[in-house]
Amino acid sequence: MLRDFLHITIITYNRPDQLKNTLIALSETQLKHARVTVLDNNSDSDTYGIVNMFKGSFVDLDFEKRRVNVGYGGNVMRAYEVAKAKYQWVLGDDDVIHQEHIKPLVEAILSDNFDLIRISDVGTNGEKGSAIKLGDLLHDPNSLSFYSFGFISGIIHKKITKSSSFVKGYKYIYTEYPQLYVLFNEFDIESDVLTLKNNIITRGGTNHIGAEIIGYQFLSLDALPTKRAKKIAMSYRRKRQRLIAFLLSFGQLILVDKLRGASIQKLINDAFFSIKHADTLPAKVLLLLNSLVIFFPRSLLIKFVSSKSIKRGV
Repeated sequence: MLRDFLHITIITYNRPDQLKNTLIALSETQLKHARVTVLDNNSDSDTYGIVNMFKGSFVDLDFEKRRVNVGYGGNVMRAYEVAKAKYQWVLGDDDVIHQEHIKPLVEAILSDNFDLIRISDVGTNGEKGSAIKLGDLLHDPNSLSFYSFGFISGIIHKKITKSSSFVKGYKYIYTEYPQLYVLFNEFDIESDVLTLKNNIITRGGTNHIGAEIIGYQFLSLDALPTKRAKKIAMSYRRKRQRLIAFLLSFGQLILVDKLRGASIQKLINDAFFSIKHADTLPAKVLLLLNSLVIFFPRSLLIKFVSSKSIKRGV
């Protein structure tokens, strides 16, 4: 039964309409037979009321609400902790599910032949519909595999079991991409990765792939398991991205919070936390320089930000 093979955890915060759409999409496919848990990061909205509407639509639907907002990374780590099935899927509340392609995904999960299953829209033509070792994928200079693993909704994988993987995730929670540290610690380069032929999920919001790649590389490059993979990721950045965008990646994350009305004190506290926990002096300096955006006039920032600014997850 699919319930024993797949546990879907939906991370959500103050997006009731998107959450409702996600639950509708899941309930209209075979995925309604999987375990589903909604993790609410202390929303102001009535998330429980929405979840309760779907109680009869799923075989197993649970709801869990944080007493305080633990941030995106904290909610992601909790998602890893609650998983009970062989495979787990951490799903954002605003990502778009392509229902017509669900059947091959379910077949892949029930086969129990793969460690990780890529279901997002970043596989190259040579990767789609094929199984490959994780090391070969990360060592391919033409692949966007590093980016695809950073998109948390785009990866379904076997349940996290190593205590060291949880430690890694919590240690690097400040990077905004703790999933990279968890996955690359849990699965070695011999792990089997299936990239589905068709997209199951498309990221929601207004994320821009170029800016996202820069952000992942700046904040989480050291998560990669081999020196070769790190070198390839950095060479891709040098060839395809402008240095100024690379340097401003963390500032973009702060910028979005400021435009959403976060207080100066909160922004300073968040920036200080990231700087304090960065591992190297160059990283600390770059984070500090990026943090100067906190003190820019809000009116000026609004004019500066385009429709393709990075949108933080929940």
